[in-house]
Amino acid sequence: MKYRFLVEGMTCAVCSASVEKVVGRKAGVVRAAVNLSAKTLICECEDTLKPEDIIRTVEAAGFSATLKQEAEHQVSVPKSRELSRFLVSLVLLLPLMYLAMGEMLSLYVFPPFRFSSHPLANALVQLVLSLSIVVVNRGFFVRGVKAVRRKSANMDTLVSLGSGASLLYSVIEIVLFATHMRESIGHLYLDSAAMILCLVTFGKFLEERAKNRSTKDLRSLIDLSPRSVHVFTEDGVLREVDAELLILGDVVLVRPGERIPVDGVVLEGESALDTSALTGESVPRDVQAGDHVLSGSLNLSGALRIRAQKRAGESTLAQMVALVEEAGVTRAPAARLADRVASIFVPNVSAIALAVTVLWLVLGYGFDVAFGFGISVLVVSCPCALGLATPVAVTAALGKCASRGILIRDAAVFETMKKSTAVLLDKTGTLTEGRPQVTDVCSLIDESRFLTLAASLEAMSEHPLARAVCSYVPGERLAITDFSAAFGKGVCGACEGKVLLGGNAAHLSENSVDIASLSVFASVAQEEGKTVLFFAYDGKPIGALALFDEPRESAAFAVESLNKRGILTVLISGDRAKCAQNVAARLGVRRAVGGVLPADKEREVRRLQAEGHSVVMVGDGVNDAPALAAAEVGVSFSSGTDIAQNAADVILLEGDLFSLSWIFSFSRRVCRIIFQNLFWAFFYNACMILLAAGALFVPFGIALSPMICAGCMCVSSLFVVTNALRLYRRKEN
Repeated sequence: MKYRFLVEGMTCAVCSASVEKVVGRKAGVVRAAVNLSAKTLICECEDTLKPEDIIRTVEAAGFSATLKQEAEHQVSVPKSRELSRFLVSLVLLLPLMYLAMGEMLSLYVFPPFRFSSHPLANALVQLVLSLSIVVVNRGFFVRGVKAVRRKSANMDTLVSLGSGASLLYSVIEIVLFATHMRESIGHLYLDSAAMILCLVTFGKFLEERAKNRSTKDLRSLIDLSPRSVHVFTEDGVLREVDAELLILGDVVLVRPGERIPVDGVVLEGESALDTSALTGESVPRDVQAGDHVLSGSLNLSGALRIRAQKRAGESTLAQMVALVEEAGVTRAPAARLADRVASIFVPNVSAIALAVTVLWLVLGYGFDVAFGFGISVLVVSCPCALGLATPVAVTAALGKCASRGILIRDAAVFETMKKSTAVLLDKTGTLTEGRPQVTDVCSLIDESRFLTLAASLEAMSEHPLARAVCSYVPGERLAITDFSAAFGKGVCGACEGKVLLGGNAAHLSENSVDIASLSVFASVAQEEGKTVLFFAYDGKPIGALALFDEPRESAAFAVESLNKRGILTVLISGDRAKCAQNVAARLGVRRAVGGVLPADKEREVRRLQAEGHSVVMVGDGVNDAPALAAAEVGVSFSSGTDIAQNAADVILLEGDLFSLSWIFSFSRRVCRIIFQNLFWAFFYNACMILLAAGALFVPFGIALSPMICAGCMCVSSLFVVTNALRLYRRKEN
């Protein structure tokens, strides 16, 4: 079973790693993966394990989880709790800062609360205000303590340590003065303790808003699914039901302005459908009775009666949402380094902060100075940016791809495609429309008799070439017995007591049929890039058919674009080598391999890999599945076979190759954004730790207070999130 959960309480990569670890160790769990930016957990487990068991495990780790089906609409709810906490904290912080710094800034302070004349009264009011801010933001302390208990300290641990230590130190100073153990109050960090919490809360609010934008395309996909639909009952009565209750065979009425709730076939009506949200194609698609339609499409004009061919949860739209969510929890190779660093980051930073404090004490500076530097190191080092660097970019990239009708199964695809050096393109159905048509006929007997024999034999096959022959020859069919098919070669059967053969030259040769009398016709047709089917009856050739499959409109553009990138383009086909070479030359493909049996496609992938290439295989048929699985990246179409789609890493919903060229360009941009984010997260944190530790204090007298460090920490997280959102710019469109 596979369950999806919405997890609350995760703030950094350490949190997400902790959830994965705790859930993954539970008996019965096969795999657990977390998407930090989308705050989702996908868990594969045995049937004996219930969702409630997973939820209890997550809660025991200090987080909260809700089954995704129940929390589906929460995805689009803006995060306002951080804003509320910030506003309350700010109201309390302003008088606190006034009391702490008013006299220093030459502001008028009411005499009973002046620190110079009434230090204890001033300090106690500061303490009350600080404690109030701590109560408002107690979540940092609760989560931080829980993280320490489960031995996986995180961002909350650092924030609570920094703020809590400042608060505790200040309380000790006040108690010592109040009990007359000191003649004066030392430096108080109450304003710093409160400011840290206030700034971090505000930073989290801005961060959540930015992260919500990175999941906007996923939310828009979810919003495409109507909540209720109009279904005809068995007695023809129209009633409104919940869309999730649709079953196979239901007849649905979709009025103009409504979205199609489920994949199906049109029974009645004509209309134009807007499929741009699914495929990125802006031109409306005209449909009528007999046409297939996809869930999520917008009905623009006429009313349609549609018979459901899938359940609501199995529709194209539902699969798109599931694929995007599942891809979001996969790890890009660059993210694994960040995960390893984050797992040891907090303990090491805590050790550095302690070492910095001790170092300044050894150098002869007072405890106030040393303590301030130690607290600054704790606050500025929060690993938020490190944890968000890759996930938020991947989430934004997956959403962008989904909006263009490109489904990615694994986040690693972006890095792999960036490094790809060769693209292997299946001819039929990939470079071509996949709808071959008979263009020429050569008959050695009566043409009508020949066509009837050919169509009767091919009617027994489901091959695209067979369907083309049948559509070319209408009318009655002769009875065929003992039918058999030689995969990749041709077909054979008995008609009127005699053997009837059809297929390529090799198939007829293997059956001892001499086709020399058809060689001239075949040569001319193959020179024009056409496929030739030979036929023989009772051991003698009776004729041949030439078929041509028009190239996709986008094929030449896509090939040209790949060639310009220095990528080796290879056409692979079961047709004769000459035919494959002609099509390749017409489209600009650099290399052509013809006469290939299904098993040979995988061998061609292996051969290119042996040459040192990273291969992208593009295909849509059953015979392409082994090659799709063997290649570094497999690309298929939504119109392809289920086997091909399951073997592919990338699925193109729109049946053209424009998207193939785009995904290569976009992958490079995604990798560039991820690299920039990781570089910033590492470089910025390293520099800020040095500055917070007082690297510029001795030579220049420059020191970062804990308050400034809290602001600097927020800047780091905001940078990586907003940088990832640049993926939404329409540069590659």
